[in-house]
Amino acid sequence: MTNLALHIFGIYQVSILIRDSLGYLAPKGDRKFSKDAYLNRAESFKLLRQEGTPFAFFVSQNKDKADKLVSNLNEFEMEVYSPESRIFRVVGDFVEVDASQHLRVYEMALGINQTMLDILAGFLINTKNDPAFDPRLIALVDAEEYFYRSLAHYGLANDLVKLFKEYSEARAQNNTPDNPVAKFINEDIVRVINLIRFLAKYNKVKNTTYKHMTDQVNAFIEQIAGQRDLDAGKTFPQVFEELIETTFGAVRDSEQKLQAVLIPLVEEHRIHDKEQERKNPQDLA
Repeated sequence: MTNLALHIFGIYQVSILIRDSLGYLAPKGDRKFSKDAYLNRAESFKLLRQEGTPFAFFVSQNKDKADKLVSNLNEFEMEVYSPESRIFRVVGDFVEVDASQHLRVYEMALGINQTMLDILAGFLINTKNDPAFDPRLIALVDAEEYFYRSLAHYGLANDLVKLFKEYSEARAQNNTPDNPVAKFINEDIVRVINLIRFLAKYNKVKNTTYKHMTDQVNAFIEQIAGQRDLDAGKTFPQVFEELIETTFGAVRDSEQKLQAVLIPLVEEHRIHDKEQERKNPQDLA
């Protein structure tokens, strides 16, 4: 892996940890979230931004533009990867996530991750003619965007279904226009829909699996808004199940495609780190 590729990959690693936060919001059946994996992510998030890293160098070279990003990342760290977090809590050997704060995490992660994708795209455009450029990085960023957006849609779809069920129950109990519970839930539904629209606004993924999934999500939004009829013979419980199955299918497909590109690069990065350790044994003291 060339020094140029290592530099871009170092910035990419920061974006991975932002994307990983979305995984804590997406249901995994009965699977619990490992404390050790969470703490490793928290430590990595700190180390990958410290002095001497590719990200720190990028900030030093783009200080005027990067100050806002640094501030957002510090806030994200406090809310997600910090012992002071009110959203993520270590309990025994596992991590618990406050479900009522999902939207707070989405709103931070999606905005920051879009900035990181823009930064990576800028690097790829500006260095593609460099002899040290590694074209595998283009495939990596493309695969990352597919996985990130699929994972975000899966989590948001689950939250949207949950909120719609709560809204329907609130309306069943009190269908007056000023029902405060229904109004409160509807505000969160609007927030979720706006996040989905944000994902669509900057999307560059064109493959049919992803497009089929987003078409189904958009159809569901119209259905719960009363702007589209359910397909003949379908009930909302069936629509819920199909939506979650489709979004999770995109997650599976995109993760497989990402791993195919990422694993060889991770291995090369590991070998490079080992070589650096041998060259600088004093750093291990």
